[in-house]
Amino acid sequence: MSHSRINKDMTIAEILQQYPKSREVFIARKMGCTMCFASALETLEQVALMHGIEVQKLVEELNAVCLKEESE
Repeated sequence: MSHSRINKDMTIAEILQQYPKSREVFIARKMGCTMCFASALETLEQVALMHGIEVQKLVEELNAVCLKEESE
């Protein structure tokens, strides 16, 4: 299955829907994004800023997990 790669402008809900394994990254970083009501509205960039995480590093980490998911 081929999806576009994750980018900072995607909402958390979009990421979780397209890449279920991305949940592992959010949980490992102790980010409650997977259960937050605002996940449908907040972009990855907004969430990274709120949690003090460098957005590009988070994008790369998510893409690594999601590319692995696609290859399985």
